[in-house]
Amino acid sequence: MCFEYLRTSQIHGCCNKRRRNELYEKKARRAGALLTAAVLALGTLTVHAEELPASWEALSVEAADNADLSGDSLSESEKNAELAQMEEISELTVDDQGEVLDVSDRLNQRSVSLLSDNPRAVISGELTADNTMDLHFFTVTSDKFMIAYLQSNNKNYAVQLYIIDYDAGTATPTAISGMADHITGLNGLPTGDYALAVFSTDGTAGDSYTLSVNSANPSGTLTDREFYEGFRMMATYSNGDVYFDGSFFYNPKDMNQDQANSQMDWHRELTTNWSGGYRHRDHDVYNVHIQKVEGPYSYSAQYAQSDAVMFVYCDIGTCFAYMESFYESGSTHKISRIDTLGKLTPRVLEADDFDDLDLEHVLIYDLNTGKSIDFYSPLNYYYIMGAEGKPAYEAIRLFSF
Repeated sequence: MCFEYLRTSQIHGCCNKRRRNELYEKKARRAGALLTAAVLALGTLTVHAEELPASWEALSVEAADNADLSGDSLSESEKNAELAQMEEISELTVDDQGEVLDVSDRLNQRSVSLLSDNPRAVISGELTADNTMDLHFFTVTSDKFMIAYLQSNNKNYAVQLYIIDYDAGTATPTAISGMADHITGLNGLPTGDYALAVFSTDGTAGDSYTLSVNSANPSGTLTDREFYEGFRMMATYSNGDVYFDGSFFYNPKDMNQDQANSQMDWHRELTTNWSGGYRHRDHDVYNVHIQKVEGPYSYSAQYAQSDAVMFVYCDIGTCFAYMESFYESGSTHKISRIDTLGKLTPRVLEADDFDDLDLEHVLIYDLNTGKSIDFYSPLNYYYIMGAEGKPAYEAIRLFSF
């Protein structure tokens, strides 16, 4: 497998990135206008403590597997709560791009935020006599496992999920709700637009709150889950897939399968130029076979940094390639494919690559980007030659419920 490897070029996709940014900005302007319209209309919605069932409790993560969005546990008056007359929007001042310019005098008793798609966020806020409900709008782009956790010294604070239909102008309350210091969740939140409303069930206010939400991971049958600082979530599914905040990491069943872990491939190239010459080095790790994984960690090295990585210990069968090219005016062009252990590449890592001096070859896999960002190994020229110092890392702490 290793000798079939050929890397011809890298496409950075700058034009595609620019286009994505333009589309995101356009979407953000539209979402901002829709959000403002929804909030202005929602000013007519009130939720009274006496309308909430006496048995209203937070859903556990386990119970969330079977929860529905119908809102049957709420009163009929809370269902299909009309977002007020949409003619009211015409009174707003907008610019030539459809962006609302000034609505500060219309947002009484509401504080709003627009979260990113499939959000993982920790939000701080405060309810007061002049701000009785906070609304946090978001979109999920595919069916998700959603979990929210509200913290406050005011145990009468609650969080509730609303389905938002911008076209129809409606905000429909659901049965997904929970009191402060309880977990609220749903395994199977459908694609759509939503808002999490934070409010007081008895009218008391003046206390701050923290709302942690994670709807980044796909829905499905979970066999294990861990929450980390920042409300980050690592989820293991019944088929073995492991995800971290929506990014696929690996499947333990494929640890030693050829071409099964291409997301972990690593490439680094560096060219040093001077008057009349240059030196170029390429490193490649691919067809990754996995011995074990560790983490998550925060990671800082001279070449790469991330606030969330996993250490992937390569096993026998992993492929490695190294190439060094050198030219100086007046001399011949030289190319070498001999790695730092004195072996010709591309090649497969063998037993003696590990047995001698208990060597380890560790890929640093960035959980944010879903790809490897560094290779800590004696096969990495920059580490073995001391050109780059030893990286620093620290375990990410578990989230405390």
